Amino acid sequence: TPAVGETVNFEAEDPCAPPVTCDWSFGDGQGAGGRSVSHAYDSPGSYTVRLTVDDPEDDDEPESESRTIRVSARNRPPSAAISPASATAGPGQPVRFDSSGSSDPDGDGLTRAWDMDGDGFDDGDGVTATRAFPVGTHTVRVRVTDPGGESDTASAKVTVANRAPTASIRASDTRPLSLSNVRFTGQAADPDGSIAKWEWDFDKDGFDDGSGASVTRSFKVPGIVDARLRVTDNR
Repeated sequence: TPAVGETVNFEAEDPCAPPVTCDWSFGDGQGAGGRSVSHAYDSPGSYTVRLTVDDPEDDDEPESESRTIRVSARNRPPSAAISPASATAGPGQPVRFDSSGSSDPDGDGLTRAWDMDGDGFDDGDGVTATRAFPVGTHTVRVRVTDPGGESDTASAKVTVANRAPTASIRASDTRPLSLSNVRFTGQAADPDGSIAKWEWDFDKDGFDDGSGASVTRSFKVPGIVDARLRVTDNR
């Protein structure tokens, strides 16, 4: 069954050697002459192809033979869609992508193939796909294919950013005497990882006055001390 626009070849069994003529009617108002002819149809439907063979040197009537050919509509390619087209997430946070917006102009069902890591379309075949990503920018692709083998691809961007941790300080005594020990305890949380480093500063010359979640300090000179804590996550 040929499709619209597809070339169909016809050949007569008769050699059609002069003076014998072979005339073809393709059933759509078009025709051709010769033993081997080709034709492409502009519209789908059923057409009667007729071959008439005539030898003008004999008294016999021309011989005709007909055949019905069905021409199908041309398979049009599908259109792939992916939602969301862009997304942001934290490290390890699952992101769900949906390809249900994909369509086929011929109404055919579609198969899916996902590429979530850039190494080929081997990461799933469902309408949706979910994955968590490391820090960075990533491309997610979905390929949709119709029964006729036509396909289309859509892509989306995922930006995964490291979210900053938060820190606070609790002092065992906020009004100590000179040279009295004060214990400073840090409290910190990271929304997408863990705390890898604790750094303290008590003299405003940089975070080089202690490490760890808690430190003990004493101060010789009366006055106000600004205790600072810097935490760094594992990302």
